[in-house]
Amino acid sequence: MKNNRYFFLTHIILLAIFSSCEKDDFSEQINIENRLFENYLLANNITTEPTASGLYYIEEEEGTGATPIYDNWVILNYSLYTIYKESLVYTTDEVLAENYGIYDYRRLYGTNKMQQGYNIPGFNEGLSLMKEGGRARLLFKSDLGYGDNIIGPIAAYSSLIIDVELLKVIIDPVLEEYENTIDFLIENEYSIDTTESGIFYTEIAEGTGDLILVDDLVTFNIKASLLDGRILYENENLQFYVGSSEYESTAGLSEGIKYMKLGGVSRVIVPYQLAFGPFEKTYYDGFYKVPIPPYSTIVYDVEITLVE
Repeated sequence: MKNNRYFFLTHIILLAIFSSCEKDDFSEQINIENRLFENYLLANNITTEPTASGLYYIEEEEGTGATPIYDNWVILNYSLYTIYKESLVYTTDEVLAENYGIYDYRRLYGTNKMQQGYNIPGFNEGLSLMKEGGRARLLFKSDLGYGDNIIGPIAAYSSLIIDVELLKVIIDPVLEEYENTIDFLIENEYSIDTTESGIFYTEIAEGTGDLILVDDLVTFNIKASLLDGRILYENENLQFYVGSSEYESTAGLSEGIKYMKLGGVSRVIVPYQLAFGPFEKTYYDGFYKVPIPPYSTIVYDVEITLVE
């Protein structure tokens, strides 16, 4: 728990920023950060010995599984705070985000998929000390974080706290997502046979008329989800020319729509390589939430309402 002494000292230290020397001389800001960090350790009775780099690794629950190494992928939950006032900056926990007043409807809450070795140094090192099933708190200064950069609400020279729960270590993300997709199909009693292009197509309600062709202008209702049910976006009365990039449609979605007829309802399950690919998508065009995780199979529920 933070006490009154910590808050008093913190405010005194921050006031000192305004009396620092030259604008380009950051030594005083670094000194201030160091004092804030030490005060936080004292106020919270943290006596853990830091690693050689300066990371304070506080294990809250020891895991029993694999430890991630460079280039592995991990599934985790985490929350990131600045040490000053312990302000929450980002979290995968929707309820926590709401409680702290930082909920953003464009974000995709829930477990996060990321690649080990490609984060800030303090996060990378902390994960390398964990095992699957473990929980830990990571404390580190800005030299293991964002340094003198300003990242959104994170000020330059900000010491950070990361609470992390390591759920799974993935060696081969392609195989992992394929197996998850097959499990999803079996669980829902769908065929595991693919179309020629490689998508999984299930007709829920047959439409009428001719099959949709390339260059047809199609109006449709759609919901896009991940395999675990988290909704990426949903909307009604969207339009695009089949086979075009007007709607930034994926190849897999266009392929699935070509199997449909007017009034038809189908579920089109698109592997990552025909969807958004191996990289995280962070754009938002009015329909997509961000980010769409890398190597994600997308489940599209589509209803065709008009074909021109």
